[in-house]
Amino acid sequence: MIGTDELELMKKSIGEFLSMNSFFSTSRSRSTAARFARSSPVADKLHRILFEIEIDPHLQTKPFTDVAHISYHKKEDEVLIMLGALFRIEKVDEDKKEDVWVVRMSLASEEDFHLKEIFSYMKNTIGDDTDLDSLGKILSEMGEYTQAKKCYKRMLEEANLVVGRAELGLGIAHMDCYEDTESLGHLEQALNIRQRFLGQDHAAVAECYRNIGSLHWYVRHDYNQALSNLKHAVQIQEAKLSSDSIELAKTYGNIATTYGYLNRLDLALEYNKKSIMIEEKILPVNHPKLAASYNNIGTIYERNKNYSKALEYYEKSIEISRKILPPGHLTLTRTEKNIRTLRDRMKE
Repeated sequence: MIGTDELELMKKSIGEFLSMNSFFSTSRSRSTAARFARSSPVADKLHRILFEIEIDPHLQTKPFTDVAHISYHKKEDEVLIMLGALFRIEKVDEDKKEDVWVVRMSLASEEDFHLKEIFSYMKNTIGDDTDLDSLGKILSEMGEYTQAKKCYKRMLEEANLVVGRAELGLGIAHMDCYEDTESLGHLEQALNIRQRFLGQDHAAVAECYRNIGSLHWYVRHDYNQALSNLKHAVQIQEAKLSSDSIELAKTYGNIATTYGYLNRLDLALEYNKKSIMIEEKILPVNHPKLAASYNNIGTIYERNKNYSKALEYYEKSIEISRKILPPGHLTLTRTEKNIRTLRDRMKE
């Protein structure tokens, strides 16, 4: 709400500058801001007001930060504008339909020569960055110590999660090099970090369990331990992810492979089909992962001596491979040889 005198002063100040003398919470969503404006009761000599703020992202000074990810009301797309931010008043109009006054403003530029000293002071105080560190400094300066603590706690969490991603990446890299001890150490570190900061049943935690499971079947050949971790992963993913998540498909594929090594071909086929159902929904028709999955299913059918079904899936696989691989590629020639061998076997 704004008083009549202040409104009249704004209307007479087109082209002049307006300084924020308090922390200014805004939203990227006009409908959200308009909803707040309409919720204010009209009173004598008080008017509803809506600020439309234009900010050039190329300006060097950025006295604002996007706090949607740490705001309690995440759907409001909140942007916080710092104390002392300067705006040029461009236009003041009444929207009679919505019964609200609309003030259009633009963020002041450093090119406004008479503002350079102010901008210089702002830079020296908080710097150019608009990250959580800058926001924490602003909040501390304002005496908002509880909010400042939240900023720095969030900053610490994000830093630790970056470390967690690095640990996971190192674990996978060591796994690919068949360095199981090093791999397991990094994967368990990633798991511990994610459990601590994201909770026990977060999808990112499931990703760690899946990779630990993969390590056990791929490098250590400990298939029971692999299944234990993979089933833990899939339990979380089925609860937290959509039914057509590619991450879920990856875990189903790993479980299928493990059951294949255990010679549980019925379960290997079941989980391979769960995986391929998702992949067929979301991957391009000629994606190499589809070719690999069709080949895996063909292998299970061949081991079950269901040669006609095996051939069906091998041919699906090679149809994709021929489109995406050059002639003579090792994978292509090997699959073609397998198909010829299978056809010969079917003639016997």
